[in-house]
Amino acid sequence: MKDTTDLDAVVACADLVARSGGKQFDIGYLDDTKRSEDARWYAQAYFKGGRLAYENERSPEAAADGLAHRLLLGAHCTGCQKTVGTEC
Repeated sequence: MKDTTDLDAVVACADLVARSGGKQFDIGYLDDTKRSEDARWYAQAYFKGGRLAYENERSPEAAADGLAHRLLLGAHCTGCQKTVGTEC
């Protein structure tokens, strides 16, 4: 059985996309390989003004995490108006 913490990262990214005004969230692989461990994964979000993507990761969770960091980079909290930060 797959660890649910892996799925949680992808679901959290999809939720972040929706909360930030995204219209669509996609996650998938760039290559057709026999083993999923060899695939290059991407995560992308579509907004009214365009697309934001994060590519070439070794897992769907890593791609989702990378997209989440890109979404949060430079963002401001709607409550306190301070710049949002993430831990690396």
